[in-house]
Amino acid sequence: MEQGSRSYILDMLKGIAILGVVFFHANLFTYGYLGVDVFLVIAGYFTTKSIVRQLDNGGFSYLNFLEGRLVRLYPLLIIISIISLLLGYFTMLPTNYKNTAETVVGTSLFVNNIVQYITASDYWDASNEYKPLMHTWYIGVVFQFYVLYPLFFIGAYHFTKKWKRVVGVLLAIAGLASLLLYVLPIFDTAFHFYLLPSRFFEFIAGGLLVLVPTGEGEKREWKFWFGLFLIICLIACNSNLTSEQYRLLSTVLFTTFLIRISTDKEKLMSIPNFKFISILGMGSYSIYIWHQVIIAFYRNIFEDRLNIWQYVFVIGFSLVVGIASYYLIEQAIDKFIKRKRKAKVFILTTSCLIALPMSYISFDFYKRAGVVRDIPELETEVSKPETWETLVYNDNVYKYDVDFPNNGKKNVLVVGDSYARDWYNILKESHYANSLNLSYHKSLDDVLYDRIRKANYIFLANHGDFNLFDSYIPQMSHKELYRVGDKRFFSSPCLIYNQRFLGDSYYNQKIDITDDIANRNMKEKQIFGDGFINMMDVIKDNSGQYRIFTPEHKLISHDGLHLTRAGAKYYASKINFSNLFHGVQ
Repeated sequence: MEQGSRSYILDMLKGIAILGVVFFHANLFTYGYLGVDVFLVIAGYFTTKSIVRQLDNGGFSYLNFLEGRLVRLYPLLIIISIISLLLGYFTMLPTNYKNTAETVVGTSLFVNNIVQYITASDYWDASNEYKPLMHTWYIGVVFQFYVLYPLFFIGAYHFTKKWKRVVGVLLAIAGLASLLLYVLPIFDTAFHFYLLPSRFFEFIAGGLLVLVPTGEGEKREWKFWFGLFLIICLIACNSNLTSEQYRLLSTVLFTTFLIRISTDKEKLMSIPNFKFISILGMGSYSIYIWHQVIIAFYRNIFEDRLNIWQYVFVIGFSLVVGIASYYLIEQAIDKFIKRKRKAKVFILTTSCLIALPMSYISFDFYKRAGVVRDIPELETEVSKPETWETLVYNDNVYKYDVDFPNNGKKNVLVVGDSYARDWYNILKESHYANSLNLSYHKSLDDVLYDRIRKANYIFLANHGDFNLFDSYIPQMSHKELYRVGDKRFFSSPCLIYNQRFLGDSYYNQKIDITDDIANRNMKEKQIFGDGFINMMDVIKDNSGQYRIFTPEHKLISHDGLHLTRAGAKYYASKINFSNLFHGVQ
């Protein structure tokens, strides 16, 4: 089973896990992200094994331990951060580049999990597919574990000769506390996903295997294959067999089980070595680091809806680059360390000397809102970063969450989320704006009931189904009620933007409506009849496709979902408001 100091069985397990992660980020495995949980358990096992061995030999040093981990993690993180910053400079719009800049800083400081928790929250949001460094949250969690975990051992080792038993008890208590934190509804899903406290029990599950003595071995091939089969099913099966929480706990349990039975002292199993899978496991760190960068930039530059051959290319290229990185970078660093006594200091010093100016430049890009060039189609100027105000333009509507004045004009209430704020901006840009009292409200509360009572016209707009407003719709239906339909222009604004070298055809780009938006609009048209406003039909041309540029060569949307100021003005010029506001001039 052993090849040198490596366990090829655990390498195969890591190989399966990394394939799950890559396929997840390629949108093929819904639950492939559980491969990360396999890595966390294995990391806990190997970290504990290393610390215990060094303490037994009396040669453990906390600083040397962190130095070794930094040498392994940092160089590749620096490389992909530089590549993401450079490629993003030429291929990304300000919002995307601002996010890349902030994640470069977070990655270089090993806190991208905290950055993602604060800024992104929802790991499963579709926009994450286009972020090249969103996956380094995992490295942040792992390094924070490396900082904290050895302290349990150091403290026990210096206070008692029975330190292993004490550490085992402490870790069991800490693991139980972490598990309870994860399963109890104290914090939100984002907290549990991104932050170490809710992940700590996964590391400890692997670590306790080192501290709890293994039993006498017996042939357990069938148990190994059964456990491996269950892990593959959890990662690769897209059916929602149970809640995501139970899936994660099951993955941790089965991974712990596989490590336990594959490291028995006697009668080790004659499990065959599938070398391709074990090589993927050996290079799993490099593959993990590179694959999201490759997939994200491919989606931003070339195509976001991949066909079978594009999937083969992107996934295959990610694996090849990852394996090459393992042999040419990771292994080269290991050999360099073995040859040169001061190699670790040199590597870390060089990494820090690169990371510091890189982080400073990234922070400067972040402060400039990601604006690094003039973008006429978005009315953005590099000399005035504040002109990148597409999000501000939508958010400004919050200040119109006010009661109706008593001035004799018709009262118009716009209800809903950011899609409702888009509609408010359309009304504000229309020539009817000065003839109406406009009010916006989002919250489902008594204020909304009061505004409904006072309104003459009500526009209900939100992304997705309108069931959220079911209890208010009976009151709304006594007024002139309109349902504003869903809209989506494109998934990747960068993909649209990177066609800018095509000349006039750039401004003639058109898109097809997605099935989910078309079906939802059809369904809601049947419900609301003449009270339904189809937002996609407004930009539909004679060919049946949909415009994404105004006649003045301005983008209708900056993110594929919400309207720019030019987009709101374009909609205002196309919509026949006389059919909506009867008798209003």
